[in-house]
Amino acid sequence: MEEDWAKAQSLNAEKAYQQFLDKHPQSEFSSKAKHYLKDTALANVVLKMAPPTKIILDSNYRNVPTGWSPENSQKLLIPELEKLLKEGADPNSRRIDGYRSVYRFSQKSGKIESTFAFAGSPGTIVEHNGGSKSLLSFCREFELFRAAELLEQYGAK
Repeated sequence: MEEDWAKAQSLNAEKAYQQFLDKHPQSEFSSKAKHYLKDTALANVVLKMAPPTKIILDSNYRNVPTGWSPENSQKLLIPELEKLLKEGADPNSRRIDGYRSVYRFSQKSGKIESTFAFAGSPGTIVEHNGGSKSLLSFCREFELFRAAELLEQYGAK
């Protein structure tokens, strides 16, 4: 069992912790694995609320962002965020690194205006990294105000 726990910790991935829990549901390390999974799930919910990072070509062959708007995704995901916080997920244990939303700009030449969109980056969830953003600062930056408010209520910094 200790060997399986060491392996899960070294891989530091959701799948590894879930496999450990499946194999050792009542072990002395199971509560740590459950906390890891809850904390990571919380960060995943916050990341899902963010602006789009992908682009597609529309019927006029223009690059347009794809995905939900932050307003809609917040409405749908706030109950999940609140549930995880009530279950004890730690809003300070995970951070988001490398996220960049779709970048758009317009260029005007005479009477012709062209709008361009470039794909962003979905980012990754990390435990601690100097250049990463806390869940709270991420929510504030992308105007996910209801999510930020909830995170603050549960001690996010």
